[in-house]
Amino acid sequence: LTMCAALWLGKAFLLPIAVALVFSVILGPICSRIEWFWIPRPLAAFMALIIAGGVAYLAFALIAEPASRWMENAPQTIQRAERQLRKLQEPLKPLTDISKEVQSIQIVPSGPTPASRTVVVQEQGLAQSLLASAQTILAQTGFVFILCYFLLITREEFRIKFIAFQPTLRARVRAARVFRDVSRRVSGYIVTFSIINV
Repeated sequence: LTMCAALWLGKAFLLPIAVALVFSVILGPICSRIEWFWIPRPLAAFMALIIAGGVAYLAFALIAEPASRWMENAPQTIQRAERQLRKLQEPLKPLTDISKEVQSIQIVPSGPTPASRTVVVQEQGLAQSLLASAQTILAQTGFVFILCYFLLITREEFRIKFIAFQPTLRARVRAARVFRDVSRRVSGYIVTFSIINV
């Protein structure tokens, strides 16, 4: 329970770290392919992040136009849905009439009624809430970008040190296979998931 509470309280900090770890595993093979052309690792990592950002931007650009059309047609769609719901509610009309009659019956209190009070709740404006959420998203995106960049740069050193830390040769071979399988399976899963979404 303490671990779950700590993860929940630190989600604003831990979630970008988890996202950066996943992206570093996904972009690792791309970074390795770029390094085949004798490009330094820091530049290759930066290029891999630029390629991933470009793909994400193209995906959002492709989605933006159908989404805007759907938003324009949303009132007509909602009206059609309401008409269909009315047709479905017609057989249940006697029951709804009875429930309305029951709700209309009011119990008159015997004692004096207290004076009514008006409570005014001041909510944050839409523009302010959007601005605050945009700042949070931008800060977390920048944190993910920087952390993913450094993870891509140091991925080989981390893998070698982790494998060398194992006590036996069999454990080292197992650790090397784990790194290889994780890279392949996570990359394959993300690619398949992306194709399904497209």
